[in-house]
Amino acid sequence: MTEELGKGLTISNLKPDADAKVRLSVLYRLNGIEDVDGKELLKFEMHRAGSITNTDLVTVDEHGITCWARINLDGELIKFDPPQTMVAAPLKQGATWNFDGQAGDLKVHQQYTVTGEEDVEVPAGEFHTFRIRGEQSSPSRMTMDRWFAPGTGIVKDVTTMRAADGDLLERISLELAERPKIENRPEVKSEAASKRLSVTFANDQFGKPSTTFSSDAPQI
Repeated sequence: MTEELGKGLTISNLKPDADAKVRLSVLYRLNGIEDVDGKELLKFEMHRAGSITNTDLVTVDEHGITCWARINLDGELIKFDPPQTMVAAPLKQGATWNFDGQAGDLKVHQQYTVTGEEDVEVPAGEFHTFRIRGEQSSPSRMTMDRWFAPGTGIVKDVTTMRAADGDLLERISLELAERPKIENRPEVKSEAASKRLSVTFANDQFGKPSTTFSSDAPQI
């Protein structure tokens, strides 16, 4: 995983390299089944630095890949209403789908389009993929570019978040390093240690952090 931040932004406890990017190893793993409201869902975990940062609870069927809920880093279960289509089937150029619903307490609007077929090369090899372009307008501005290889899954993913003025806030890039295989679940660190909360302020929701505000600022 490669993480790039906008000018002046930093992430505590993570040191960027010479080109101002943070690089971390990420592992995705299917880890059994979770029952949610009487429905059996596959547990798709994301492991990073010894922690499970999130777990998507999904189904895979003739309609595609659908996410019904997500477990975040703190163990909170967040349900999607309606369930969110991550990859629709069958995939073909020009296919579109939307997610216009709730993710927990958040109102989310996303639109996805299959823009075409592409051959892409990543560390795991070369794959023939469908490129999926996603755009989110609520609750924050975001674009998601995904390259999906049938029989393998998403082999490349680039998510970009921008401020209201268009300036880059964060870009996260993922590329498949090894082809999927069966192996033991990695060790997960205990969450007993205390966590430190960092807070920044901005004039606008999802705006760039600021340390200076005028006395008549309408909101922070």
